[in-house]
Amino acid sequence: FIVSLPETGREYAELEALGSDISCAYASSMGGISTRSGGIMNAGWRFSEDIPVIGGRSFMEIKLAMAQKSQEELRESRRDFSLHQPVLIMGSEMRFPEIAAVLGISYEKIKESLWRKGFYRFYDRKRGLIIYIFSQPLMPRIGLDGRILLRSDNTSILVPTGHWSFIRMLAISGMLAELKRADIPFIFHSNMNNPSAGVTAAFKGIFLREIE
Repeated sequence: FIVSLPETGREYAELEALGSDISCAYASSMGGISTRSGGIMNAGWRFSEDIPVIGGRSFMEIKLAMAQKSQEELRESRRDFSLHQPVLIMGSEMRFPEIAAVLGISYEKIKESLWRKGFYRFYDRKRGLIIYIFSQPLMPRIGLDGRILLRSDNTSILVPTGHWSFIRMLAISGMLAELKRADIPFIFHSNMNNPSAGVTAAFKGIFLREIE
């Protein structure tokens, strides 16, 4: 739905108060665009040092910093410093090595956990974040003539499905059930290549108000 979010005033203050205590998982897709860009725009790709605020940071670092800030705000609002707002990362088999390298975790452990549980969970001690990794499916690349594109050896060219499969894979992987058990009512999703996408207390408040 589309609603107008006031920038100041009493209504904004009410929305901010309403959303300040709401947990919200931070989610990002890190597979489709990485592959379609030939691997150039991957999770570890860094912005130029000349860019204000985000200069020198990677896509992954920006997403985790925003999740960390949101978690700190929630803890302060509730006065409960043990609360966690999880981070969800949807990748693909083609991009998991890059994601693992940026996070400093084992690629083999990710693969094994995906096969056994449907997702991989670990605790980032540096940032104090619980991070979940799950997979998106692959699909054949289709040409302008509607035919499946083939390599020289006559095998199909496969690519990740992209962010449109995010909700479906949340359910298939078991992540939705995991978040429900953790009493996380909202998921804020943005693509890896949208570093400015963030969520505020007022933003969560307006969603809650409209749902109720």
